[in-house]
Amino acid sequence: MALENKNQSISLSAQSVIKGETFCMFSASIDSVNLNNVSIGRSILNNAGYREHRTECLADQTSFEDAVYAIVDSMTPKETTDETI
Repeated sequence: MALENKNQSISLSAQSVIKGETFCMFSASIDSVNLNNVSIGRSILNNAGYREHRTECLADQTSFEDAVYAIVDSMTPKETTDETI
């Protein structure tokens, strides 16, 4: 018997906090075997507050997504060139 289909993933989470109140939560999962398999989600915890602070929440979401893709980029194998000069 052999262990097969072993997989590893990275999970991230963050909150959009404005003036001490949390309006949104963000989550992401990165599949370390298939870096094209990235799942990003957002949960709105306070609809009225979100609508009032939508610009800030969306800026936080963009920052979160940038952080997720920075991790993906850091895990992506770099192309090497075998040039002889």
